[in-house]
Amino acid sequence: MNDFYLPETLEIRIGGFSGPCYGLVKVDETLEYQSNGCSNGAVHVSIVPTTARWKAFRCKLDKFNVWYWRRRYVDDNILDGTQWEMKLCYPDRRILTSGSNDYPPDFNLLIRAVRALIGGLEFR
Repeated sequence: MNDFYLPETLEIRIGGFSGPCYGLVKVDETLEYQSNGCSNGAVHVSIVPTTARWKAFRCKLDKFNVWYWRRRYVDDNILDGTQWEMKLCYPDRRILTSGSNDYPPDFNLLIRAVRALIGGLEFR
């Protein structure tokens, strides 16, 4: 696989005080997916994305410019709610960003790209 499409580091988490939580962490060639607080209980799945999925994921990241998102997004008017964080390191690009009840532009596109990468598993 071309290293350009495979991140060195991938950690994405999203969840809230009263809702489900999701996490995705790259360990070697595998993505470790976790969800809890969902109607189907806690889930832990190991996923090995195809080269095509990795390429599509990276292309989507570039298309909606996650590399220029701010370091932190916060809505101070909401005490509880949804928190999220993302750490991505590729050989040529890096981003560490997070938020609490506030999101960058195209955040929903990121969520869709993650779902496609993990074969349609729930991630919201």
